[in-house]
Amino acid sequence: SVTEVYLLLDKMMSNPRNFLSDKRKDLYYGQLRFPSYKLYDRDDQLSKIMNTYSQMTSEESSKMILVSGYSGTGKSALIEHARPILKTKNAHIIYGKFDQLQQAEPFVAIIDAFNDFFDKAKKGGPKYIQRIKTAIFEAIGSEVGVLTNFFPRLCQVLGSPVAD
Repeated sequence: SVTEVYLLLDKMMSNPRNFLSDKRKDLYYGQLRFPSYKLYDRDDQLSKIMNTYSQMTSEESSKMILVSGYSGTGKSALIEHARPILKTKNAHIIYGKFDQLQQAEPFVAIIDAFNDFFDKAKKGGPKYIQRIKTAIFEAIGSEVGVLTNFFPRLCQVLGSPVAD
């Protein structure tokens, strides 16, 4: 909130040595440091994510929350702040970033997000992998081969490539 920022700036002005580094070995002389654990003025967005997740879990369908916005607006910080809270509720959190320099490769952010999920699934153990595998086959059925073409790491969860 504005009040929190004002109070932090007031602390900085009253004791700048806690926030400014004057060590000669530092590359950035006089570097300003903000706490990385603090999320500024995002209570509404964080609350919206939590409420949406609660609504999603009360229904019997699979859904997802997408966060989008302009570069540098704090989307990643918002998700990283929500991540530990959502993990306690057994939420699956995956993310991918769109890089304008990689726009020649279509759907790169989606592919990265699912590759991240498949990599995490491998580490979840046999029961976890089986749950995911069953859910994928129940949702997609015989068309899963199309997905393995699009997401090659899906084969790590399914066990072997599936024919088209």
